[in-house]
Amino acid sequence: MKIKAIYKEEVTSVRVFIQYPTDSMRQVGQAQFIQELSCQYAGNTIFLAHLGPHVSSSPFISFSFKGAQKGDRIDLRWNDNQGNSQKKQVTIK
Repeated sequence: MKIKAIYKEEVTSVRVFIQYPTDSMRQVGQAQFIQELSCQYAGNTIFLAHLGPHVSSSPFISFSFKGAQKGDRIDLRWNDNQGNSQKKQVTIK
């Protein structure tokens, strides 16, 4: 998961690129896909996306929010339909 979080003019813009294996690499009948992407700031969920099998296998997602400052940290996490997950923390620049 590659993440950029940039603060400019009181708004933090977050860009997330998730590299995830495609279904074609898996056995037939065992589809695996990202179900949920969430972002937390200061203990609050500020972004939540419910995804499905029709979303790109390596999606690029962007969103913005107010209330953060340069140097603050955000936590991003994805979960898939097979119980796998990845979590990453990034500092806002």
